[in-house]
Amino acid sequence: MILLFRGIRILRDSEKTFGGLMAVGLSFSLVFQALINMAVAVNLFPVTGQPLPLVSMGGTSIWFTCIAIGIILSVSRSNEDATNKEQEVITE
Repeated sequence: MILLFRGIRILRDSEKTFGGLMAVGLSFSLVFQALINMAVAVNLFPVTGQPLPLVSMGGTSIWFTCIAIGIILSVSRSNEDATNKEQEVITE
């Protein structure tokens, strides 16, 4: 859930709409995938074969999870860079 809240915070702080929406969408997909896996583990949902992000040993699942986290971090870093540039302009 922390990942989802961080994605929403990135969306709120983002100057570019596309990057913010992409970050919140990818974080939502990772959180949703984890929630589905946990619901299957406690027999709330039928077995779907959905891997748990960053824990299950799926070949392509770990690749796409890492790519999604990398994109989220990239959008977050570009937000921080823009904020730092604004602060430098204000202090000068």
